[in-house]
Amino acid sequence: VFESSIIEGDVDRAFGECDVVVEGTFETQAQHHVYLETNGCVADVDASGRITLHVTCQSVHHVQQRVAEELGEPMARIRAIATRVGGGFGGKHASGIHSIAAWLARAARRPVKLVLSRMQDFEIQRSRHPARIWIRTGARRDGTILARDVRITTDGGAYADESPPVLAFALLMSRGPYRIAHVRATGRAVYTNKLRAGSFRGFGNPQASFAAESQIDELAAALGIDPVALRLQNAMRPGDTAFGGQPVASCVLRACLERVRDAQRAAPPLPVLPGRRRGIGFAAMSHVSGLMGTAAAVQLRTDGSIALSTGCVDLGQGADTTMVQICADALALPVERVGYAPQDSDSSPYNWKTAGSRSTYMTGRAVAVATVELRDRLFDHAAELLECAR
Repeated sequence: VFESSIIEGDVDRAFGECDVVVEGTFETQAQHHVYLETNGCVADVDASGRITLHVTCQSVHHVQQRVAEELGEPMARIRAIATRVGGGFGGKHASGIHSIAAWLARAARRPVKLVLSRMQDFEIQRSRHPARIWIRTGARRDGTILARDVRITTDGGAYADESPPVLAFALLMSRGPYRIAHVRATGRAVYTNKLRAGSFRGFGNPQASFAAESQIDELAAALGIDPVALRLQNAMRPGDTAFGGQPVASCVLRACLERVRDAQRAAPPLPVLPGRRRGIGFAAMSHVSGLMGTAAAVQLRTDGSIALSTGCVDLGQGADTTMVQICADALALPVERVGYAPQDSDSSPYNWKTAGSRSTYMTGRAVAVATVELRDRLFDHAAELLECAR
């Protein structure tokens, strides 16, 4: 069992000051990523015994590190090259088949291809963490939310894998994007004899937000307040701090909710379907995007075109296009003048992995910084040659 907690304020005292308190238990199920392409790789060994892997993955550097560790080889003896990836969502990270294929190739001194069938992928890859979430929220009669108490239990399966950070992040997100001064979030990730659980789009946030937002609706009903109005009243604002103390310099949640509300009010009514009840629901959540390390390399070729390289693997979301566009825009070049190298652990600048909605924010910023630095050097060199100011 792994346990974690985050506590801010005096939760028990705050509940004593609440006029309305709602509580309940919510459960979420295991979920497979169901990417179009199953996990697969090809491993080859050269005459010196160095292993090269062509892998469907979310980070060539992570594959290199993990395979080297599991085979007892130096990282310099392992090379990982990313293929085109048919979807990931967290499920192409930390696949065990890369090491299996590499071990077989090393033992046989022959290339080994290992591609999972859909059923095998269901059986041996990871799922989203099933979760049971007890949550209690209290507010004053005027709608001011004062306190929240959360207990989250996640099913990690038979191995620890990423269960500790997923649980910790679920707790971090359990307050939601609201100004709640008194919050206690505790949780446990438990071992079971089931399929291991790991990264899946949101990394624990969807489970916590499902329970928290469902309870906001219940609280609104108990208070007799419109659920959108309740969210607007308690929404975070610029200058607030997130749960855990992180400053939030920019926050446009209120403006976003207002625009969606106004658009919904202006839209024509939903068509009535016999025997069915239809409605429109509102929910709000926050997420992170700026985390872990990344880098970019921008090189000027002799013909004036650009060679761009990053370690950011495109999973089908368009990261390749985005990086080229950022680079081309900074240099005022057409995108056709920017070449983008495939990801290769031998040559690509380090990138943690394509995950957590971080690619454009993190790797894109690295591309922008590197490109501007190249542009400034070009201007300085041109000014020196032409003997003029920049």
